[in-house]
Amino acid sequence: MDSQQLNDIINWDVETWKDVLPYWKDKLSDYDKSSAVCIEIGARDGGISLWMAMNGFQVTCSDIHYDLEDAKKLHQKYGISNNVVYQKIDLLDWNEKNTYDVIIVKSVLGALQNEKRIETALKNIYGNLKEGGILLFAENSKATFIHQQFRKRFTDWGNSWFYFNEQSITTLFKEMNVMDVKYNGVLAVCGNRIGMSKFFSKMDKSLLNKIVPDKMKYMVFGYAKKQSN
Repeated sequence: MDSQQLNDIINWDVETWKDVLPYWKDKLSDYDKSSAVCIEIGARDGGISLWMAMNGFQVTCSDIHYDLEDAKKLHQKYGISNNVVYQKIDLLDWNEKNTYDVIIVKSVLGALQNEKRIETALKNIYGNLKEGGILLFAENSKATFIHQQFRKRFTDWGNSWFYFNEQSITTLFKEMNVMDVKYNGVLAVCGNRIGMSKFFSKMDKSLLNKIVPDKMKYMVFGYAKKQSN
């Protein structure tokens, strides 16, 4: 996959967040591409829907705040529009019980701002998954005091976003019976402001991700599974 494709799929802080793709691809390997029912929630520009379609899945690309016109243009650019349908969905008011094999969210749950709203969203996700279905997620994690101050100063959402930590993940994902969680990224997010994200990302990948505790990393990703009865 070339750099332009990765930019179109991940959109921001690509060097760190792109690590979710091989991980998610492995989790999707058990699903039949011709029949799996998949949806991206909070798609915005449709990057993850693009990635799913490029990997042969049929996928619903959805959002509540964006009209998805940019997503449609992106999908047309890559010639995968036939693999995508578009839908307006409010994650907090979503009832399609036992419908989906795969639900994907990237930088979506944190935008809900507090645990009560996130708990509602995850309850809906859990209900709308089929038994044995999976949630693939990638979100911003709390990390260090320095990361928190950086976000407050340099992002419009730094004061309102909900940043996950180990405790909140354990609490909020409690209904998901089987799950795996990984943390990633130490310096790369800071490099985006000064044009050194690739250099800082190389430092993360070669050393810092290996020696820095997970609680000090700024991105969390993984999967959760709805256990079959």
